[in-house]
Amino acid sequence: MDSRGTTFVELMVATVLLASAASMVGSVFLSGSQQSARAQRREEGSVCLQQLMDELRNYVTADTGTVAAAPGGSWALPGDGCGSCWALQPGKHDVTARLPTAWAGVGMEAAMSYTVAGESRNGLTVRRVDARIDWNVR
Repeated sequence: MDSRGTTFVELMVATVLLASAASMVGSVFLSGSQQSARAQRREEGSVCLQQLMDELRNYVTADTGTVAAAPGGSWALPGDGCGSCWALQPGKHDVTARLPTAWAGVGMEAAMSYTVAGESRNGLTVRRVDARIDWNVR
């Protein structure tokens, strides 16, 4: 047996080991990149929810009949799936249309909604609003 070089089998084993190691390192980087993108989208989602809640504060009133006093001339929230209903009408409101359009088709499907419930306090009806984002909605 000649010991001056490597055999074809030794070369193939070394190549397979190197390819396996490179594959493992690559998958770690890819996984980290995907987690980072998800975290960024969730942070953007939190900002969208905060903006929604801030905007809904503009609709707090006891008089929904005066259109001139309404934000933007209407008591309907832009992007609300109910169309022209009052933004604080009791029930569930689908506002997914208010999410960034760049999210479409990137594997992070989401649905944003808020629910309005009326509560009686000291003889007055008070509206409670709960907003949420449901991720990976199909």
